Amino acid sequence: MTAEPGRAYRIDYSTDLKTWNVLTPVNSGYGVVNFTDPASVGNVRRYYRVIQLP
Repeated sequence: MTAEPGRAYRIDYSTDLKTWNVLTPVNSGYGVVNFTDPASVGNVRRYYRVIQLP
Protein backbone atom coordinates (compact mmCIF):
# COMPACT_ATOMS: atom_id res chain seq x y z
CA MET A 1 0.00 0.00 0.00
CA THR A 2 1.12 3.54 -0.43
CA ALA A 3 1.42 5.58 2.74
CA GLU A 4 2.57 8.88 4.13
CA PRO A 5 6.38 8.70 4.50
CA GLY A 6 7.67 8.27 8.05
CA ARG A 7 4.27 7.44 9.58
CA ALA A 8 3.38 4.45 11.75
CA TYR A 9 0.48 2.16 10.86
CA ARG A 10 -1.17 -0.92 12.27
CA ILE A 11 -2.38 -3.72 10.03
CA ASP A 12 -5.44 -5.62 11.25
CA TYR A 13 -7.04 -8.75 9.82
CA SER A 14 -10.47 -10.35 9.95
CA THR A 15 -12.06 -13.53 8.65
CA ASP A 16 -15.64 -12.22 8.88
CA LEU A 17 -15.36 -8.39 8.67
CA LYS A 18 -16.91 -8.15 12.15
CA THR A 19 -14.05 -9.05 14.47
CA TRP A 20 -10.64 -7.47 13.85
CA ASN A 21 -7.28 -8.64 15.21
CA VAL A 22 -3.91 -6.92 15.12
CA LEU A 23 -1.52 -8.49 12.62
CA THR A 24 1.47 -6.18 12.97
CA PRO A 25 2.56 -2.56 13.41
CA VAL A 26 4.59 -1.16 10.49
CA ASN A 27 6.41 2.03 9.51
CA SER A 28 5.98 3.52 6.07
CA GLY A 29 9.61 4.42 5.53
CA TYR A 30 9.65 6.02 2.07
CA GLY A 31 5.89 5.99 1.56
CA VAL A 32 5.35 2.30 0.84
CA VAL A 33 4.22 -0.37 3.28
CA ASN A 34 4.83 -4.03 2.47
CA PHE A 35 3.69 -6.84 4.69
CA THR A 36 3.32 -10.60 4.60
CA ASP A 37 0.79 -12.64 6.52
CA PRO A 38 2.27 -16.13 6.94
CA ALA A 39 -0.94 -17.36 8.62
CA SER A 40 -3.02 -16.77 5.48
CA VAL A 41 -1.96 -20.06 3.89
CA GLY A 42 -4.75 -22.37 2.76
CA ASN A 43 -8.38 -21.66 2.00
CA VAL A 44 -9.06 -19.25 4.85
CA ARG A 45 -10.16 -15.83 3.63
CA ARG A 46 -8.58 -12.95 5.44
CA TYR A 47 -9.45 -9.30 5.03
CA TYR A 48 -7.08 -6.49 5.95
CA ARG A 49 -7.38 -2.90 7.06
CA VAL A 50 -4.70 -0.34 7.80
CA ILE A 51 -4.99 2.14 10.67
CA GLN A 52 -2.74 5.19 10.79
CA LEU A 53 -1.33 5.59 14.30
CA PRO A 54 -0.93 8.98 16.02
